[in-house]
Amino acid sequence: MKLEVFILYALFPVLGYAGQLGIKLTRAQSENISGGEQKAVKYNDSSYQLRTSNPRQAIEYAREARMFASSNTIEAGRGYFNEGNALANQGLYTEALIKFDSALVIFNKIENRLFTAKVLNGKGAVYGNLGNYTKALEIHFAALKIRESINDTAGIPTSLNNLGAIYQQMGDSKQAIVYFQRALELHQNRADTRNVIMTLSNIGAAYSSLQDFREALDYHRKAMELCQPLQDLFLLSSIYNNIGGDLIELGDLKGSAEFQKKCLAIKKKLGDQAGEAIVLLNIGQCFIEQKKYKEAELYLKNSHQLAVQISYTEVEKNVDLYLSDLYEKQGDTKQSLYYYKKYNILKDSLFDKEKAKDIGKVEERYEIEKAQEELQRKQQEELRQSLEKLTYRNRIQYTGIFIFIVLLFLGAFAVGKLRLPVILARVIIFFTFLIFFEFTILLVEPYIESFSNNIPLIKLLFNAAIALIIAPLHEYLEGKMKHKLIESN
Repeated sequence: MKLEVFILYALFPVLGYAGQLGIKLTRAQSENISGGEQKAVKYNDSSYQLRTSNPRQAIEYAREARMFASSNTIEAGRGYFNEGNALANQGLYTEALIKFDSALVIFNKIENRLFTAKVLNGKGAVYGNLGNYTKALEIHFAALKIRESINDTAGIPTSLNNLGAIYQQMGDSKQAIVYFQRALELHQNRADTRNVIMTLSNIGAAYSSLQDFREALDYHRKAMELCQPLQDLFLLSSIYNNIGGDLIELGDLKGSAEFQKKCLAIKKKLGDQAGEAIVLLNIGQCFIEQKKYKEAELYLKNSHQLAVQISYTEVEKNVDLYLSDLYEKQGDTKQSLYYYKKYNILKDSLFDKEKAKDIGKVEERYEIEKAQEELQRKQQEELRQSLEKLTYRNRIQYTGIFIFIVLLFLGAFAVGKLRLPVILARVIIFFTFLIFFEFTILLVEPYIESFSNNIPLIKLLFNAAIALIIAPLHEYLEGKMKHKLIESN
């Protein structure tokens, strides 16, 4: 019986490392922070750090942050961004994209390009998970372009890494490696060890996809050497698992089992039951290949028990396949057939689930597009109302200015009937025509802009032409008023 290899290779799309986990921020603690914005910062920081380990709590903190934050500020935008990240980690992609779009509205309004790129990064990851790779690439490239324009040295390799992850999801491992290598070089230049480790692991996983397991092992070992001093157990367990996968493909069954056991110890320490079930299965596979059937049966049964307990059907299915192979090798045809039938039943049920997921993805894309269209419609309506208010305000102001200029002209004509000093009369007349000239420029400026394309020389020529048109009128009226003023005096 030809068995499929069931080794988990870790792929790390770098969305921003979480840092400390398990932060508890109580309402009582928040009261000690002075100022609403400072409270918003505190809640947002906690939300960001908990977005993967405790997404529900992260959502609560993000909403609290928005309550304290002023509208159209960085912290208000971060609140939406953090909530979107937490929702995405729960698989609630439609809601996540709506929150990301709300964050983008704020960051675009305040022209914060750094956070605009971060939000685009999150959106790209969501579209990748939905299988819409074209959209994901488009968004990640847009984020990369922004980061390059503002010289975001930390963000550029993150975008490159995420582009590599999308190409890897598409099955184009060669192109994925190109982007991972570019990201690796930039992370190394910044001495960003954690991201170097994750990128090395990504390159190793890509080479595994290309069946080049020696090259994959080389990159995974480099990642391990850098990771061991950090004592980052999550990263280290994934790397041990990857090395075990490489070794089993290269025929080193004993070495593979050793690394899988190291990984298993960490998974148990972290309480990662899903990871533990996978590693137990991998170790069982190694013992089958070594013909250590009792040990293999023990590990496979433990993996099966845990997979059933946590409803991890994919692992349960693969355990059934390996148990069938195990009993076949031992000559127990009845048991072998029993587990093979179970394997086929679970495989068919998973196939139906996968089809349902695909249908769900199509439906979710429809809901996302509908929600985005509604958001766009609201934004356009808000813009229309804003323009209407602006037009109404300008109309009122123009009317007021026009009335004021008419009153000025009437006042200027009245100067001739008053006994005023000649200098003061000239100042009044000059001021009246100056205001009239400026008002005329203000009225025709939009038309001038459309012709001049904002070229200063052309605008100057237009203004000079207006001045030449007004000059004869100014000279005529000024002469009349001066004549009356002299007669009156």
